[in-house]
Amino acid sequence: MARKRSVKFGALNITLHPHDGEGKVYIRLLEYLYDNRKPVPVRGNDYIYLSALKPLNEDKPLEGLFGTFTKLTKIDADRWYNVDDDKPAEADDVKQVNIPVNLYPNAKFFNFFFFPKKHILITEIVANGDSVSIQTLSKFFEVLFEREDISQNFTKAKVQILPDMGKVETIIKMEKIFLLELEVHRPNADDVDKVEKNLMAKLNRMNAEKVQEKYEAQNKGYLELDEITKDTMRVAAKNGKVEAKVIDDKGLVKKYSTSGNPP
Repeated sequence: MARKRSVKFGALNITLHPHDGEGKVYIRLLEYLYDNRKPVPVRGNDYIYLSALKPLNEDKPLEGLFGTFTKLTKIDADRWYNVDDDKPAEADDVKQVNIPVNLYPNAKFFNFFFFPKKHILITEIVANGDSVSIQTLSKFFEVLFEREDISQNFTKAKVQILPDMGKVETIIKMEKIFLLELEVHRPNADDVDKVEKNLMAKLNRMNAEKVQEKYEAQNKGYLELDEITKDTMRVAAKNGKVEAKVIDDKGLVKKYSTSGNPP
């Protein structure tokens, strides 16, 4: 009987300021990344390559794009080891190795969909027995957005991992929070709720890009979250991060975060 292989997905929020409500600038961004593609170092010898990109509907590209990330390994050709002799390889042995610079081993493929109007990218992170972390794919965009040609053509490009909103709701329900830290980046004007609009208006008035809040309980006490703080936590989970330190049932300190940690 064939063994079933699971598929898991992650999501990234890619933002540009300023941007248009139709999403055309996001189409231009993804097409530019594809037209100027090259393997991007993301972690150790791991590289990510944007190997495919096309519209879901050729006549209506704003409906979305379909593409593929390819995870590759770059071999350090200067460091070889001879397992027969149990010592680093000799120069004559290494001369026999000839790997073309355009070939990368261990190719693993992960398909994605990008919806320009919402600037959301939904991607496979586990597929066909292979896996890649959403943090690694986020790093791919972070590195690219720092590249000079991209930063000049697309100002204030950012990427954020979309969290599981269940994480923040779990934190909100906790009773013994003694430290709470919130970080909220500027939301997008085209897809925000009332709380986010109020926060964005405040950031605009103060000419601020982000806000950080920290709450510490009084000695031997715990925080009592009001509704405004809970709503701010939900905004932070979508547009930044929420971190809390809690005393568990055994009296131990536990840290919770909506941002997660790379594996």
